[in-house]
Amino acid sequence: MIQFTTYEPNSASTTASASCARASARTGSYTISAYTGAPVYDRESPEDPPDSVDDRDTELAQGGLAPEVVWLFPSPENPTTCVGAECRPDPVCLVGLESCGVGLNLAPVRTFWRQTGVN
Repeated sequence: MIQFTTYEPNSASTTASASCARASARTGSYTISAYTGAPVYDRESPEDPPDSVDDRDTELAQGGLAPEVVWLFPSPENPTTCVGAECRPDPVCLVGLESCGVGLNLAPVRTFWRQTGVN
Protein backbone atom coordinates (compact mmCIF):
# COMPACT_ATOMS: atom_id res chain seq x y z
CA MET A 1 0.00 0.00 0.00
CA ILE A 2 1.30 3.45 -0.92
CA GLN A 3 -0.08 6.69 0.45
CA PHE A 4 0.66 10.13 -0.98
CA THR A 5 -0.88 13.56 -1.42
CA THR A 6 -1.60 15.49 -4.61
CA TYR A 7 -2.22 19.09 -5.66
CA GLU A 8 -4.33 19.73 -8.75
CA PRO A 9 -4.95 23.36 -9.80
CA ASN A 10 -8.44 24.05 -11.11
CA SER A 11 -8.47 24.83 -14.83
CA ALA A 12 -9.89 28.29 -14.11
CA SER A 13 -6.98 29.01 -11.77
CA THR A 14 -4.39 28.68 -14.55
CA THR A 15 -5.46 32.06 -15.93
CA ALA A 16 -5.50 33.46 -12.40
CA SER A 17 -1.95 32.17 -11.88
CA ALA A 18 -0.74 34.61 -14.53
CA SER A 19 -1.86 37.37 -12.19
CA CYS A 20 -0.98 37.76 -8.53
CA ALA A 21 -4.24 36.15 -7.39
CA ARG A 22 -4.10 32.99 -5.31
CA ALA A 23 -4.88 29.94 -7.45
CA SER A 24 -7.61 27.59 -6.25
CA ALA A 25 -6.90 23.87 -6.31
CA ARG A 26 -7.99 20.41 -5.23
CA THR A 27 -5.75 18.75 -2.65
CA GLY A 28 -6.13 14.99 -2.34
CA SER A 29 -4.85 11.98 -0.45
CA TYR A 30 -4.36 8.67 -2.32
CA THR A 31 -4.12 5.14 -0.94
CA ILE A 32 -3.30 2.61 -3.68
CA SER A 33 -1.82 -0.83 -4.21
CA ALA A 34 1.92 -0.73 -4.82
CA TYR A 35 1.51 -3.55 -7.36
CA THR A 36 -1.44 -2.41 -9.47
CA GLY A 37 -2.35 1.19 -8.57
CA ALA A 38 -5.84 -0.07 -7.67
CA PRO A 39 -7.68 1.16 -4.58
CA VAL A 40 -6.93 -0.77 -1.39
CA TYR A 41 -10.23 -0.38 0.49
CA ASP A 42 -13.72 1.09 0.16
CA ARG A 43 -13.64 4.69 1.46
CA GLU A 44 -17.30 4.51 2.52
CA SER A 45 -16.92 1.16 4.35
CA PRO A 46 -13.21 0.50 5.02
CA GLU A 47 -13.85 -3.13 6.00
CA ASP A 48 -15.24 -3.86 2.50
CA PRO A 49 -13.22 -4.34 -0.68
CA PRO A 50 -13.13 -1.31 -3.01
CA ASP A 51 -16.00 -1.05 -5.48
CA SER A 52 -14.61 1.57 -7.90
CA VAL A 53 -11.45 3.50 -8.81
CA ASP A 54 -12.98 6.46 -6.95
CA ASP A 55 -11.91 4.69 -3.74
CA ARG A 56 -8.26 5.51 -4.54
CA ASP A 57 -8.45 9.09 -3.33
CA THR A 58 -10.25 11.50 -1.10
CA GLU A 59 -10.34 15.29 -1.22
CA LEU A 60 -8.68 17.05 1.69
CA ALA A 61 -10.21 20.09 3.39
CA GLN A 62 -6.92 21.94 3.66
CA GLY A 63 -5.86 24.38 0.99
CA GLY A 64 -2.48 24.75 -0.65
CA LEU A 65 0.11 22.01 -0.91
CA ALA A 66 -0.67 19.21 1.51
CA PRO A 67 2.18 17.80 3.60
CA GLU A 68 3.24 14.17 3.33
CA VAL A 69 1.30 11.33 4.92
CA VAL A 70 2.60 10.59 8.43
CA TRP A 71 1.89 7.55 10.61
CA LEU A 72 2.01 7.99 14.38
CA PHE A 73 2.51 4.97 16.64
CA PRO A 74 1.20 5.95 20.09
CA SER A 75 2.53 4.38 23.25
CA PRO A 76 0.18 2.35 25.45
CA GLU A 77 -1.58 4.26 28.23
CA ASN A 78 0.24 2.26 30.88
CA PRO A 79 3.18 0.36 29.37
CA THR A 80 4.07 -1.40 32.63
CA THR A 81 0.67 -3.03 33.19
CA CYS A 82 -0.79 -3.38 29.66
CA VAL A 83 -1.64 -6.85 28.34
CA GLY A 84 -1.94 -8.07 24.73
CA ALA A 85 -3.59 -5.61 22.33
CA GLU A 86 -3.58 -2.89 25.02
CA CYS A 87 0.19 -2.73 24.51
CA ARG A 88 -0.24 -1.97 20.78
CA PRO A 89 -2.62 1.00 20.34
CA ASP A 90 -3.86 1.50 16.78
CA PRO A 91 -1.59 3.70 14.67
CA VAL A 92 -2.93 7.07 13.54
CA CYS A 93 -2.59 8.34 9.96
CA LEU A 94 -2.38 12.10 9.41
CA VAL A 95 -2.02 14.53 6.52
CA GLY A 96 -1.34 17.84 8.21
CA LEU A 97 -4.12 18.09 10.78
CA GLU A 98 -6.51 15.78 8.89
CA SER A 99 -6.98 12.09 9.49
CA CYS A 100 -6.20 9.74 6.58
CA GLY A 101 -9.21 7.67 7.51
CA VAL A 102 -10.09 4.91 9.92
CA GLY A 103 -10.46 1.19 9.65
CA LEU A 104 -7.63 0.48 7.22
CA ASN A 105 -7.75 -3.25 6.63
CA LEU A 106 -3.98 -3.34 6.17
CA ALA A 107 -2.61 -2.03 9.44
CA PRO A 108 0.89 -0.57 9.05
CA VAL A 109 3.78 -2.26 10.78
CA ARG A 110 6.60 -0.27 12.31
CA THR A 111 9.78 -1.47 10.59
CA PHE A 112 13.41 -0.77 11.40
CA TRP A 113 16.49 -1.29 9.26
CA ARG A 114 19.65 -2.33 11.03
CA GLN A 115 22.86 -3.25 9.27
CA THR A 116 26.06 -4.18 11.05
CA GLY A 117 29.59 -4.18 9.75
CA VAL A 118 29.10 -1.21 7.41
CA ASN A 119 31.00 2.04 7.85
